[in-house]
Amino acid sequence: MNTMEVLTLLLVVFATLSYIDRHGDDNNKKK
Repeated sequence: MNTMEVLTLLLVVFATLSYIDRHGDDNNKKK
């Protein structure tokens, strides 16, 4: 894996997590 590939994957993962966090707030209050 290249460094750029890892960085891109991390970026996608964090973007997905924040998206789920914002839109799944009503049914997901574990934090």
